[in-house]
Amino acid sequence: MEKEISINSDSPVDTTDSSIDKDHEVPVTEPDPANIDFEFKKIGKSTKEGVLVTHSSFKFTKNNWSRDGTTYWYRCSSKKAIGCTATATIKRVEEENSEGIMVEVSTPEVYAIFHEPDQASMIVDDLILQMKKNIEA
Repeated sequence: MEKEISINSDSPVDTTDSSIDKDHEVPVTEPDPANIDFEFKKIGKSTKEGVLVTHSSFKFTKNNWSRDGTTYWYRCSSKKAIGCTATATIKRVEEENSEGIMVEVSTPEVYAIFHEPDQASMIVDDLILQMKKNIEA
């Protein structure tokens, strides 16, 4: 017995077709976070190390840290505005000044559910940082 789902009366979709991936799930975290490029940028009102930027286009703000100061949790900077659930975790095993190792980070697909990367904002932030460095020099 074949099962059919009708999208509209003219085009039924056969759900028994094996080419349709019914169980496709969006990966929540990167499989190998240690290989994801990240950096900290002091932009806007950021303090200490600044804002965490991953995948060259996604910004995170610090959410919490462990008591021993080795693990830091970050959340998407758009969490309050639009409810983005993307997160990242950094582990610092050496001195406090090291950037650390990315332990966990959300995939770009998680962002895509809520918003697109704002490349224009990243370019503006880079230009402002460069201008601040030139003024201070």
